[in-house]
Amino acid sequence: MFVSKVKARNRSVSKLAVYHNALKMNSDIVEWLSRDFGSKETSFQVKVNNGVIERLPRSIVSGIETVLRFDPRINPQSLNVSPAKRGYRIEFDVSEECGEEITRIGISRKFLPEYIRFRQTVIMRLLARLLTLIARANCIYPSKIEDVKMPLDYVIRIHSLELAERRRLQDKALGCCEALITELEICVNTIPIKPSQVERFIEMTDYEIRLLKGWRKSTNAMAKKIKKADEELAARIDKDKKKV
Repeated sequence: MFVSKVKARNRSVSKLAVYHNALKMNSDIVEWLSRDFGSKETSFQVKVNNGVIERLPRSIVSGIETVLRFDPRINPQSLNVSPAKRGYRIEFDVSEECGEEITRIGISRKFLPEYIRFRQTVIMRLLARLLTLIARANCIYPSKIEDVKMPLDYVIRIHSLELAERRRLQDKALGCCEALITELEICVNTIPIKPSQVERFIEMTDYEIRLLKGWRKSTNAMAKKIKKADEELAARIDKDKKKV
């Protein structure tokens, strides 16, 4: 995959381990996506007996359900997927417009690329959002103020809002990671790829979660320092007022 090196501005975000790992995740996963998850386009069919498909393995049940939902011959409102003793069971009704008997349903070569593109888009958006949230959170860095020309209560309120926003963005970044793991698990269950291909990316995302939680913890320490500095400043202002 072509990688372009661009001389960037000296930004503090570049020193963040949490940002570096997210950048590495983005590079590696996008390269994997560009190869269609390393999957081979295969086609398989399942038998239908009077609107019932039985003994479906978990790995293909979601794909078959998707095909059924978009098949114009089938009433999507009637779809019912349920676990059974041996695999999964799917029941459906044929639409009134369809006069033929459906005996086989399959995922064809035509279906897989469309489904793969959809999953690729979801994953790439999550990765882009993760990087954006980290960068935005890192931009918020409240610092103590030695000389207050603004009202003290206003400064304290601004500090509180900034810390809350920084924490909110960090929480959203954690949510992106959890959503990414879920999306990777969906891919394993619906696309003909080996689970071992995805394990490395799930491990990278788990590591990113640990980094984010550690970074979020540092925000708590930052909040304590800011609070202490604001209290000291308030005491100094009160002392100066008494002198007057």
